[in-house]
This record gives sequence, structure tokens and C-alpha cells, in this order.
Amino acid sequence: MFDAARAYQHMQNLAFPRAVGTPGEQKAVQYILETLRHSGVEVTVESFTFSLLPEALLRYVPFMAGVTILGLALFFPAPSWIPLVLVSILLSGVLALSSWRRWLAWLYERGRARESLNVIGDIPPTGQARRYLVLVAHYDSKSQRLPIAVRACCMGSLGVTAMGMLVFPLIAHYWTTFPYALTVRLCGSLAFLSGLALLCNRSQNYSPGAADNAAGVGTLLTLAHLLQRQRLQHVHVRVVFTGAEEWGMAGALRYIQRHQATLAPETRFINIDGIGSEAAIGVVWGSGCFSLPAAGELVNGLLRLARTLSLPALPMRTPPGIGMDHLPIHAYGWEAVTLCTRSLRMLLRIHTRRDQVQYVHPQGMERVGKLCLMYACEMDRQSCLSLSW
Repeated sequence: MFDAARAYQHMQNLAFPRAVGTPGEQKAVQYILETLRHSGVEVTVESFTFSLLPEALLRYVPFMAGVTILGLALFFPAPSWIPLVLVSILLSGVLALSSWRRWLAWLYERGRARESLNVIGDIPPTGQARRYLVLVAHYDSKSQRLPIAVRACCMGSLGVTAMGMLVFPLIAHYWTTFPYALTVRLCGSLAFLSGLALLCNRSQNYSPGAADNAAGVGTLLTLAHLLQRQRLQHVHVRVVFTGAEEWGMAGALRYIQRHQATLAPETRFINIDGIGSEAAIGVVWGSGCFSLPAAGELVNGLLRLARTLSLPALPMRTPPGIGMDHLPIHAYGWEAVTLCTRSLRMLLRIHTRRDQVQYVHPQGMERVGKLCLMYACEMDRQSCLSLSW
């Protein structure tokens, strides 16, 4: 069974600032390598480069959107077709950037390059591999001036105010006493303040990153230890510890770009990120908050298995502006999900100095670890049944 105490100890050992390019990142990589090798897992380290441009766009684009909305509100105090056209274009761009798409990969090739590492461990089955499971967790951390929940609210307010600029002319057309000028100026001011807050939201290296994502790495290290000791018969398990997730999911993108040609079609990806709360497990899939495709075999299997094990697990959409490592993998056509925690309190602590060990509960880590372990065993059982037939 899953060893929650071992996972919690790993989390404690990794709960220190470890932003990309810092000694903390190197220390985290070394800890992961030593732990995997001590467990007998075959390890590969892959270096990659990425651009800072995607991270910069997350700050500058919302600010420019806020300036545009405020400018339209000030220069067009009466209903006009010009702001309708401009806001429609702006809103289309916001919707396109809010969901990670494959065409966004070119952004990682532009601008000043940085380097990071992916650590990959392979656990082959005792027999012939018939199915493949990739378990993912990012090891880097960062702090920001705004917690994730506040940042999501700012992104949401930009979308709401843009929608308002489209709707208010229609309201003014049918409601002659509607205070159009005052309303659009209030919306413009709110959009500008939201964009300004996001512009000032610079990344730093002060967060211990206990929940995000030392808890996920600790859980994955424990899973690797268990699966190495008791190997599955027909499921090849790979554990991937990605770097630079906090810089636009660069590690996951580089991994899938490098390995997609050699992956089997039936490969499934489970990403572990932001766990450790006593709240229910959140199962996130799809490419963003505005699009949620039909649940596939992986999602349905996890939710069904959670019900069987009496584990609280519910579908979840990501707030706007938040990225997880399953997104670039999903964008390249693979079935991928993220297991996280449905906790507002945790969202308010992530990316701050308060993301500390004392706020992470072993029970929350145990739930996710047990779900992943049982899913891997379920895959193996199904493979054995299909082989017997």
C-alpha cells in the first residue's frame, strides 16, 4: 500500500525555494536523482532550453488589454460600433491565450533562453509491456506578489469587463435611461487595475513550495519506490519530474516534443500538482477553463476508481491564467489529466511564502498516491485479462 509517511518525509526534504536557475533547483534535482537510484529505478536526465516570452506575455498582454478597454471607455462614452469591433477582437485573443494550444509552442523558441532539466525514471514490467502509464510532477517552485487565486480573479475581471463592453450597447439601445458612460468607465477602470496588478506580479524565489509541488514530487517518489519493488506484469510505468513548470510548463512541453514519436498510442499521463489538502481531489483535463472536452477512458477510470475506493474526487476546471503540466501534453493529442486539490485556502497560499510544510496534510497526499497506485494496478489487471482472452 501507499506509504504516506515516506511521501511526507520527501515533501519536507524538498520544501525550500527552488526556482529555475537557482542552487535550490540543483539541490532538488540531486535529491530526486539520489532517491530514484537508491530505489533501483533506471534514471535519465534530459536538459532543455526555453524562452521567457510566455511568462512575459502573461504580464504584458493583460495590462495592454486593460489599457485598451479603459481607452475605449474614455473615448467612446456613447454606444458605437468601433469599440464593439475592437473589443470583439480583444476578447477573441484573450480566449485563445487562456487555453493552452499546440500552436503556442513557437513562443518558447523566441527571446532569451534559459535552461532546466527533466528527470525521467523507467520501471519496466516483469512481462511484455502492453500498456504505458506516465506519472508526472514538477519540482521547481516560485513566489509571486499575487497568489494564484487573486491572479485568477484579475484574469476573470478582464474577461467580464470585455464581455460587458459588448453587452452594454445592446442594453443602452433598449433601455434609454441606462447610465452607459458611467458603467463603461467603471468597467474600464476595473480592467485597467486588473491588468496593472498582473503587470506588477513578478516572479521571485521566496516560496518553499510545499504544496506546489514538493508534495507532488514526494508522492511520485514514493510511487516509484513501490512500483519498483513490486513491478507490474504488463504495464510500463515512467515517472517524469519536470523542470520549469512555473515558466509556462516548459519541461512538460519539451518532454512531449522529444518523446511523442516513440510513445505508444495507448499511453496515459497523470500529472500530480498542488496536493496535500484534506479537501476532495480535483481531476482536471482538457485545455483550459473555457473548453472541457468529453471525459475519456483515463478520466472516467480515475473517477470510477475513486468512488470504488471511497476517495472524494470531483471534476475540476482550471481558473483562467493557471497552467498545469497536462495542458501541453493534451495539446499534442495525448490523454492526460492533473490530480490536484479542490481547496481555495491552498490556492491563496500557493506562490507565496506561506506555502509551507505545516499546511500540507499527509492524508491529502495519501489519497492521490493511493488513487494513482490503484489505477496502475487496474491497468495491469485489464492487460492480464485481455491477454488471457
